[in-house]
Amino acid sequence: MEFGSINIESLGFVIQSMDGHLNLPKRKHETIYDWGDGFTALVDENDIFFGTRTIEVYAYWDPRKGTDFRNSLQILRNTATTETLTTDYGNYSCKISNIDVVKDFKGSGKTVKMTFIELNPNLSGGLPNVVGDGNVRIDGHDFIDFGLLIEKVNGFDVPSIQNSKQTSFESNYLSVFRNPPTVTITMNGIYVSKAEMASKINSFNKTLSNPGLRHFVHNGYGYQCYCPDGFNVSVKGKLVSITAKLTVMSSYNIKEIVQLVIDEITLTERPQSDLSVTDTNDPAFVKGKPTFKAADSDKLDGNDSTYFAKESEMAGIRNEDFAGDLETQTNF
Repeated sequence: MEFGSINIESLGFVIQSMDGHLNLPKRKHETIYDWGDGFTALVDENDIFFGTRTIEVYAYWDPRKGTDFRNSLQILRNTATTETLTTDYGNYSCKISNIDVVKDFKGSGKTVKMTFIELNPNLSGGLPNVVGDGNVRIDGHDFIDFGLLIEKVNGFDVPSIQNSKQTSFESNYLSVFRNPPTVTITMNGIYVSKAEMASKINSFNKTLSNPGLRHFVHNGYGYQCYCPDGFNVSVKGKLVSITAKLTVMSSYNIKEIVQLVIDEITLTERPQSDLSVTDTNDPAFVKGKPTFKAADSDKLDGNDSTYFAKESEMAGIRNEDFAGDLETQTNF
């Protein structure tokens, strides 16, 4: 590990762990506007400013390496400028804030905590290309795309809130909240390397720090939300643990939206092949019904029998992932 031109290991330190470097910082300034009878999330790119990120490095100073402890500390403390902290997780532009002795082993070495401040956290991680189809997604991505497994989602009871006076607008498929509730997601991830961990968590941070509202899907409901408070990423070896709290501006019932789309589809009138005169009022011969017949080839006018709408053709519509299309804003 290096800080600017200083090789920290050469000062007698053995790096033990690093924490805080993958955190999503809390946003600065206002994140929501209160109109009195409702709220507006401030998620335009011109509204988004993130605070600093604190990086903590724990290291053991080993006297057997032949360095002087006080001199090693002074070399680091004398570096008052912003420098690049080079690590196995990536590089961070930061300043050293403090160095504390955590434990003194009385002549056998010391454990220290080096605190660095990243003034302008880099949240420019790339996004995965794969759009997931799991039951828990964010902006169309399965959480496994980020190497994360969901442990639990809680703090938000859709039916009770939708039936309460907290909703300023409500239908069978959409609720907009006068007092925005929150949903808390607890997740864990195991990675094969520090580089993979940093890459995927940076992608996750990038997703949640993007302008606009996120689309979070869980248990058949979608939530338009954002993450103004950021979150800490606990790193234990190759394991990470994250608890993220999302502020929900509206929710939608995915099944109701799919049914709404299906209900809005109008079938084009076509002549009934097995009737001498088209009878659109006879329920036995309505397109989309399994009783519809297209057996009279003389009345098909050269068209294949699939020209006539049948129940099997409606299956494609019913099986379309309208919720996924909504998240990814495609096919609309």
